[in-house]
Amino acid sequence: MINKADVIVIGSGALGAATAYYLTKRKGLGVALIDKHDIGSQTSPRAAGMVSCARKSDLMISLIKDACRKIEAFTEDTGQPLDWVHSGSLKIARRPQDGEVIEADFNRGRRMGLDVELISSEQASRLNPFLMPTGVVAAMRIGDDRYFDPAQVAVGFARAAAARGAPVAKRAVGLLASVAFRVGIGGRARVVRRRVLGAAVRVR
Repeated sequence: MINKADVIVIGSGALGAATAYYLTKRKGLGVALIDKHDIGSQTSPRAAGMVSCARKSDLMISLIKDACRKIEAFTEDTGQPLDWVHSGSLKIARRPQDGEVIEADFNRGRRMGLDVELISSEQASRLNPFLMPTGVVAAMRIGDDRYFDPAQVAVGFARAAAARGAPVAKRAVGLLASVAFRVGIGGRARVVRRRVLGAAVRVR
């Protein structure tokens, strides 16, 4: 049972589970993670997983490079498995205006230290045999890109949070009818009122 917590994180997707995990690293802070579904089950591996490093601003590229480092260190940090590959990727343009976008992305990426290269359509086709070079006006190879399993991230963070003492509840429909928090500046969040509705809750 979840009898007491300073912070209750609702939702066990990658963001919620990561939030719960990193909060457990704060000394003396009681954290609980709950979800109305199975833990991490609502993370969509079909819509995510590709880490694309060639972004539209220096800030976004810096953030993505930091995310790549986090992915590489995930297992060491959390003790949980994460399947990822340093795959690289191609960016292709078939219209002149899109070719200008690729050139701008290339210049920005090179300035930010990315492994980027403008290549011919034939070179791109050799890297990806499913790509027909006809009609390709610009192509860029991005060597920094990675692919990872997003479902493993959510489940891994949740399990790591549990290993650090955080109660983790799945299928928790109706567990919390209302929660009130008092947050002090420079202090920690504290549950000051909680009402629990009757519900069948599995806690692990």
